[in-house]
Amino acid sequence: MTIRYSRYSHTSEFSYCFGIYPIIDLLEKKSECAREIILSSKAEQGEGISKLLELAKNAKIPVSYSNAQIDRLTTNESVLAVGIFAKYNSELTHANNHLVLVNPSDMGNVGSIIRTSLGFSVKDVAIIRPGVDIFDPRVVRSSMGAIFSMNIGYFDSFEDYIFSNDKNRTYYLFMTDGEVSLKKIEKVSPFSLIFGNEGEGLDPSYRKYGKTVYIPQNKEIDSLNLAMSVGIGLYEFTL
Repeated sequence: MTIRYSRYSHTSEFSYCFGIYPIIDLLEKKSECAREIILSSKAEQGEGISKLLELAKNAKIPVSYSNAQIDRLTTNESVLAVGIFAKYNSELTHANNHLVLVNPSDMGNVGSIIRTSLGFSVKDVAIIRPGVDIFDPRVVRSSMGAIFSMNIGYFDSFEDYIFSNDKNRTYYLFMTDGEVSLKKIEKVSPFSLIFGNEGEGLDPSYRKYGKTVYIPQNKEIDSLNLAMSVGIGLYEFTL
């Protein structure tokens, strides 16, 4: 029986991964969650498709060809492959360094941040609600499949996040009016790098939770893009 899939909803049991190489990441990192692969008739044999088909075969994931199914799931005509996967829960590793996003609202930003965080080997991300749905295909796509290598946990408040951690963790709160320059701050692990959302940043009440940090910049702009700020912070703390 062929399943007729519909556009993604946050209440859906499944989500979608668009693109050959993100699907390869899905099959390599979370094959137990993969349910089906749908290919376009335009998908040509090549290194990427060959690897995808081999991984799907080894994991016993069904593969079908259906332009109509793909058209129902996305308006992007360049999409040649869709991976359907069951949404899953993951828990943060307490001993690891963490990235914390407070009320993030931009799908593309969060996906890019997840990919950047993986690139700097910070594989645990906490999201303080309300925040984007990480399984929205826009987040999955902008992460380029990096999401399948990450532990991402949701918390109802920052206090709940703190309560879940050990007492020896150091919290660094990134604020445009922080007390210490990122270049001069003492870096102690395990750490949590905390960033506010794209529009408002962190509320001043967060100062009580740890050390406030600012990223040096000139006065030509008010602040940096969130994804850029996170990338700079991760670079300074991990390399």
